[in-house]
Amino acid sequence: ETAFKVEIGDKKAPGGSVRQESVIELSDGGLYIKTLTPDPMKAVVPLTLFIEDRLIQATAIVLYVSKNTGGQQGPGMGLKFITLDEKDRTFIRDYIKKHISQGLSL
Repeated sequence: ETAFKVEIGDKKAPGGSVRQESVIELSDGGLYIKTLTPDPMKAVVPLTLFIEDRLIQATAIVLYVSKNTGGQQGPGMGLKFITLDEKDRTFIRDYIKKHISQGLSL
C-alpha cells in the first residue's frame, strides 16, 4: 500500500483546524482518504497533499463515505477534486504513470 500524507481543513479560516490523514488511492480526478472521522457527503474540503517534495493545494468534494473496517480500502472517504492547478494535475498524472511503470500500485 502506497500512502501519502494529506492535511484536511484550513488553518486560516476563523476557528479553522487541520487534521492529518493518509491518502491510499490517488488519481488526477480525486482520491481516497483513510480516516475514522470522515467528513459528511457533499462536504467541500480544502486539502494539502504531500507527494515527494511537492506540496499540492486543492479543494475537493466528498462523494462517498465508507465505514467498512474489513474491506481493502478500510474506513474513509472518496473525494473528487473541484479545484486543482493544472500543473499539479499533470504532476499527479506523471507520478502515477512513473510508479505504475515501475510495478507499484497506488
